[in-house]
Amino acid sequence: MPTNTGPFPSGTYRVSDEDRQHAIELLGIHFSQGRLTIDEYDQRVSVASAALSNEDLNALFTDLPGLPSAPITKGPHAVSDTHLPLPTILLV
Repeated sequence: MPTNTGPFPSGTYRVSDEDRQHAIELLGIHFSQGRLTIDEYDQRVSVASAALSNEDLNALFTDLPGLPSAPITKGPHAVSDTHLPLPTILLV
């Protein structure tokens, strides 16, 4: 079974704030689909927020399945025009 290498292109490059935000949006989708606990989600969001390279971001997704239309949607590394919405999370 192939290993997910993450939603960001291969090769090492420094990520932008937009890349970090995209990673956080994708993590939110995985959380809303029950693949991450709240603690795992919080930990990965912290790592994504501090990420310096695409490799840092891709490492957050190696144990998660790919999402349809998950490639980067904006910025210099964009590969798709599809926008993934942020999931609505209700904490009580």
